[in-house]
Amino acid sequence: MLEKLRHFLSGKTLFVVVGLLAIPFVFLGNSTVGSIFTNYGTVNGLEVTQTDIQSASGQIERQYQSIFGDEFTIDQIDAEQFVRLLENQIIGQKIIQSAARSNGLEISVDDAKREIIKFDDFKDTDNKFSEAIFEATIRGAGLLPEEYIDLVQNSLSANNIIDTVNNANIIIDQERIDFIRAMETKRDIKFIKADLNEISDQQDASLIEAEEYYNNNQLVFLSEEKRQFKFIELKQSTLQSDIQINDADILASYEDYVAQSKENIQKRISHIMLEKENFDDVDQAIAILEETKSKILAGELSFDKAVESLSQDDASIDLFGDLGFSSGDAFPEEFELALLEMEVGSISNVIELEDTIHIIKFTELLSDELLSYEEMTDSLRKELLDLETADRVDELLANVEDQILSGASLANLELVLSSPSLTTEPIEQASLQEVFDGFDNISAFYSNNFQPGDIEVVEQDDGFVVIELTEIVNPQIELFENVVEKALAEVRTTKSLVELNKVDEYAESVLKNDSDQSLPIGFNVETFKEITRNSSIVSSDVLEKVFSLQVGEYFNISSFDGSKYWVFILEENEPSEFDINEKSELYGEYFEQFNNQRNSFLFDQKLRENLKVNIKNLSPTES
Repeated sequence: MLEKLRHFLSGKTLFVVVGLLAIPFVFLGNSTVGSIFTNYGTVNGLEVTQTDIQSASGQIERQYQSIFGDEFTIDQIDAEQFVRLLENQIIGQKIIQSAARSNGLEISVDDAKREIIKFDDFKDTDNKFSEAIFEATIRGAGLLPEEYIDLVQNSLSANNIIDTVNNANIIIDQERIDFIRAMETKRDIKFIKADLNEISDQQDASLIEAEEYYNNNQLVFLSEEKRQFKFIELKQSTLQSDIQINDADILASYEDYVAQSKENIQKRISHIMLEKENFDDVDQAIAILEETKSKILAGELSFDKAVESLSQDDASIDLFGDLGFSSGDAFPEEFELALLEMEVGSISNVIELEDTIHIIKFTELLSDELLSYEEMTDSLRKELLDLETADRVDELLANVEDQILSGASLANLELVLSSPSLTTEPIEQASLQEVFDGFDNISAFYSNNFQPGDIEVVEQDDGFVVIELTEIVNPQIELFENVVEKALAEVRTTKSLVELNKVDEYAESVLKNDSDQSLPIGFNVETFKEITRNSSIVSSDVLEKVFSLQVGEYFNISSFDGSKYWVFILEENEPSEFDINEKSELYGEYFEQFNNQRNSFLFDQKLRENLKVNIKNLSPTES
């Protein structure tokens, strides 16, 4: 249902609700917003509860984790941004709930309970609903049972309204035909394209002009904020030189390796089975299997043939009795004990279980190649060294974090880590990655929340870095002698814009009348035939304009690809009915997606008509 829903409903409102439908468990967050006594207001007359806040917080956290990984928490979101996200999430959930209620699609509490009883998560070992498991699970998630029932009721009601809209999504054949016709319509265009870089390169610029531009546009030459850091970098490789791994540890590790290898042994068996209920006397069945074993060992009968003619295990007869592999716990205990005394190819004595009687054949042994102590010494030493180093890094990291919380300075931490600090030059944010390779959240060190004297620890794959901000160098107007080339480039760019304006005056005449007007260097006339809305030979914003106007119209546009275009639409060729029919299957999924997105948008707009929002008290509380 959810996958279908994602394809069908992609509007803002429906997006925030998708997570709510993931029952039996609602993703609850640890928001510090308010308490159970806080009045959060209403949406469309429906009360916003503390449970709504928790559910919405959990959905926001889950959405961010899908992008940034499971380690992400909502605490990393700016407080004001989080409040905006929280409000949007709550509104989305409540307007779906409101729509279900107003359209008579809300399910009853009893129906919600009936669904909950079906959830496997609340069943005992006898596959029956357990109220004790239910209560323990729900309370462990921070909810009262009544609150969880209410959430499931809302979730299933949301399913109802979404299913209703989904089922009403009727595709009219004429709409599909019109869509294919529009996508397959081809147009011919004639245009002038201006390459701004080439035009700029043709412009002269003197130092006098550059200095004049510099004096009149000094904000253009405002430097980036720079920051200076002191840091201590601790790598595992630094610690390893002081760690000694003795031979006793290596020997113990090798013994663990041998034991693990034995545990990894897989044994495969086949069997012949007789049902006790099919015999008046169990001894009769035992005698049959003993006689069968004797014939197999004497070469009078193959095990496979014996399975086909004798075994009463319908599930394994076609597999010649094969039961697969076990590492010591997959087969009945009686089989496993018998295998301890068997070799590959051997056949067991008769094995009696509660309802059946068997003989088994040990058919295959899978085991890891056991390397000698000498062969494993180097790799085990390295493994132990890495483990010991990682443990020491973790200990030091925990100590450093405790010291920082206690107000320790970077100088104190130098003593803790027995390592001197280094100092960077004042650097811009873009250059910080060059100093600290592998940092994921560079922007945090340039935020207003990170001020001189603040210390942070950044974990890395091979250690960690302790960083202190020592100085902020505010943006300032750079000296002219340091930005001469930039000033000259700006002068050339300004002059190139003048050239563009000149071409504006006669471009239409050149395109429509094949004027003999010569174009400056950097301006080129081209003709493209039979372009479609999907063509890649010009940028999408130009294509959108080409197909939004009529044949014979002219326009100019500064495209996001950095070029300027003057375009004349020459003619249009629509596809034939035959071509449309030929393309129908090709465009089927594409049109359905287009139609779904359009209907989703319309549904979202409809839901938000007369929306009444009175949400309050969402500002995070101090923790």
